[in-house]
Amino acid sequence: MDEQIVTGKDGEQGVKNDKRFVSLKVKWSVGMGLGVLIIFAIFAVLLFQSFSSILLRQEKLILTMLCLLLPNGWKTRILN
Repeated sequence: MDEQIVTGKDGEQGVKNDKRFVSLKVKWSVGMGLGVLIIFAIFAVLLFQSFSSILLRQEKLILTMLCLLLPNGWKTRILN
């Protein structure tokens, strides 16, 4: 019972549908917003992973250099 018979300005009768529709502008805006959000999330994850791997690699290198410089008694304490 969502439909009503309406009469237009020129006397033609038609059926008015009370169902709301979402405009194409809103659909495109939501779609583009979600697309940008997904692309941003992908780049953020990639940057985080690359920086994390670089920092971990540097930390391992510094720890290895530190173990080479310290006396033998300290090496076993650091590595364990």
